[in-house]
Amino acid sequence: MKGLWKRAAALALTASLCLSSPAVALAATKTVNNFKELTSIFRDHALKRDLNFRIKFNISDKELEKHILGPDDDSLGDFWDGMVSMMDNPNTSDDADYIVGNLNWTNGLGKAINNRTFEFKLSFFETLPQTEYVNQHVPEILQEIGVQDMDTNYEKVRAIHDWVCEQITYTSSKKGIASTCYGAITKGKVLCNGYALCLYKLLVGAGIPCKYIGGKAGTGRDSGGHAWNIVALGDKWYYVDATWDDEDDRIPTYDYFLKGKKDFDEADPSQYHKLDYGYTTFFAKAFPVANSSFNPTMMDSTNNTVKIGSELPEDLDVKPVDPGTGTKTTYKAADILEGTYPSHKSFTLQVNKTQHLQLFIKDKAFDLVDSVGYRVRSGKENIKNIKNNGFDTDWMDDSIFTDLTFKGKKQGSVKIDVILKLTNNQQLPITFTGKIR
Repeated sequence: MKGLWKRAAALALTASLCLSSPAVALAATKTVNNFKELTSIFRDHALKRDLNFRIKFNISDKELEKHILGPDDDSLGDFWDGMVSMMDNPNTSDDADYIVGNLNWTNGLGKAINNRTFEFKLSFFETLPQTEYVNQHVPEILQEIGVQDMDTNYEKVRAIHDWVCEQITYTSSKKGIASTCYGAITKGKVLCNGYALCLYKLLVGAGIPCKYIGGKAGTGRDSGGHAWNIVALGDKWYYVDATWDDEDDRIPTYDYFLKGKKDFDEADPSQYHKLDYGYTTFFAKAFPVANSSFNPTMMDSTNNTVKIGSELPEDLDVKPVDPGTGTKTTYKAADILEGTYPSHKSFTLQVNKTQHLQLFIKDKAFDLVDSVGYRVRSGKENIKNIKNNGFDTDWMDDSIFTDLTFKGKKQGSVKIDVILKLTNNQQLPITFTGKIR
């Protein structure tokens, strides 16, 4: 579940690298003893646009596997959507969310050198000079919008949202600049993460707490990977999707403006937003989104708002928010699965031929699944080269599935459980039976 494909979805990977990547000397390896240290070191490297560095983890095997390396030992666990998103220094808007949104995941972020050391190889959509240009011009844009003359934060949020929708046009360009705030304010044509980063920079520049959010959208122009924001007004956070509010060129809509968890997608339920895994764990607890839309008539006269930051946790062992399944704590296969391959969970396989066993997971239930495993219940001697391929996605039909492969070794029968390990610590085995001829 925590493989790099899922992280890539948050960052609109139709764009390519904007920043040239000359050979860069490998920075000295640093050792971290907890996640605060990890966050701080990664943040410092990313702010300087260091492209190649190593970090050694003096962390327990259990925490290292779960949160950093992930189940395949070459993914990056749930570190990215969560901890990186919270490495926030209130004195700058260049870190935290801005780093997450500008990371180019096309070629991954690096590799495990051994079970204790990870070598990061980073690419960024926006260069340091381009970020400096953005920071120089954000005050000018806010002056143009007139936020200094507005009485409430709601007025400022609406005016900035309208400016973004009016000045920016969605593009399908594959240039790296199309994924940046720099591209938004210089070219006026960007992808969804360019919208979200621009809204983030302007709102934070106006003194309004804002966070960058990664996930998936429904169908249509933003199917698959998508990015949007949460914005704080009063004592709660609200969703804003400026990309989807820019349906008509230069004319903003408010279908996705300051919405809550229950009504974010009421304009078109078929195109619902789905948070990436990390945004459902401690991130969701640190920045809780309201249940329903913001009501400007209920804004108090003091115009108070929540603080932008939150104390970083020492570990990440927080269960995901249950995505709309009520208080249910035990699940059946029907709660999780859309189907299986083979469809009847039985198969006939020839010797030396490859068999795939797949579980297709309901999109709304995906955040309930922590990892996938397997066990051969019988007939182990009849198969060879069994491999757990983890989670994958088919962007053509927007399906998410697990995949187990093996070859027939000799004639006989076999029975295999593909096991979904859920976030409530439940293990849900799905049994496949087969004959090898």
